[in-house]
Amino acid sequence: MTGKKKLRIAYILSLPHSGSTILAHNLSKYDPVVNLGEAGYGMRRLATRDPDSCPCACGTSAHGCEFWGGLEMASMPPGKSRDRMDYARLTKRFRTVFGADAILLDANKTSEPVGYFCEMPDCEVFAIHLVRDFRGACVSEALRKQKKHPGRAAWFTATQAAFQWMRKNLGISRLLDSLPLAGRKCMSYEALCINPQKTLRETCGWLGASLEAGVAKDHALIGNTLEFSAGSREIIYDNRWNKSRAFYPALLFFPILPLLNRRWVYS
Repeated sequence: MTGKKKLRIAYILSLPHSGSTILAHNLSKYDPVVNLGEAGYGMRRLATRDPDSCPCACGTSAHGCEFWGGLEMASMPPGKSRDRMDYARLTKRFRTVFGADAILLDANKTSEPVGYFCEMPDCEVFAIHLVRDFRGACVSEALRKQKKHPGRAAWFTATQAAFQWMRKNLGISRLLDSLPLAGRKCMSYEALCINPQKTLRETCGWLGASLEAGVAKDHALIGNTLEFSAGSREIIYDNRWNKSRAFYPALLFFPILPLLNRRWVYS
């Protein structure tokens, strides 16, 4: 590896519906960041479906995409060994297509892939822990579940969501403490939505990217519909929690929530 420039990896860890898709898309507007969306899910989809049926956020199918079209998956049984090999092939393909100066952005959210990247001696990993105010996260989850289960009390779902918010974000924080990262950043969904330009420019400076936005380099192959809906990629703050009291009982069950909220979201 002597003399070989390390590939920069920007990896987003977060709970679902915390803004990772929006963050990844908007960071890809800054050179040399290239967004691969939820890369792990993209690779699994590429391995199990016809590439022509997999749309890419760049506007083509996976087969026609300059990146995904030439990526080959490992031919071995599913498992961690195969996942490691697939991620190694992913980084090699990324270097070939975009060059060693490009920054690979993976918004996969989950914990295992960031460990695979950290194991690669030719990569340096910058982890972004994206956290949403627990009040907004809980109310948003309660409103989603209420559509499927109209009879379920919103406060009950919100309390369950508060517990998951606390447990999973603590898990992410502890994981990042244990990894040999090149950089680590805790970012709040609120800061991204309320002052997007400042937050994005600060993040780009931290990653060593350009501070001027241009055309998005987005190659997300799978994820939620935001990746394929240009009108939904705008950064808009979801403030529905201001009109709800569904999160109040969670404060009685988990009085540590405001302290964690202050540490991760408003510090």
